[in-house]
Amino acid sequence: MIEVLSTDQVFTMSPDAGHPTCICSRCGAQIKEDECPTRIWTTNNQGKVDGDSLEYRYCEACMQAAGIVVYLPSMSWEDDPFDPVPERTCRQCGCSHMDACQHPEHGNCWWAESDLCSHCHFWLGESRRYSEKKGDK
Repeated sequence: MIEVLSTDQVFTMSPDAGHPTCICSRCGAQIKEDECPTRIWTTNNQGKVDGDSLEYRYCEACMQAAGIVVYLPSMSWEDDPFDPVPERTCRQCGCSHMDACQHPEHGNCWWAESDLCSHCHFWLGESRRYSEKKGDK
């Protein structure tokens, strides 16, 4: 989540993206109609948003500058601009970060090396691909 800074502008109304008064709390730029702003509201002492709640809103550029990935409906996980190795696969079994090995006792695999999953790292040489949809490899 983005950290709200004391210098961020706060709003009392919440116009839609594209409206001239829909501006970013951080940079002050107008949030265009085709953008998907991130909105944060203050809550009352019961943790609820109410009529007295204040809004902070952030444009996609400020979210990305804060290290937050903004996914648009047209994007896929492979388009992740912050993933340094978007097409990583295991050199032993061929699993990927989008299609991990599954094991009933050990759970999903993780990256033990840049091109070797944890299942293959710890049990190299044995059959390791456990997945109901694929069967063992």
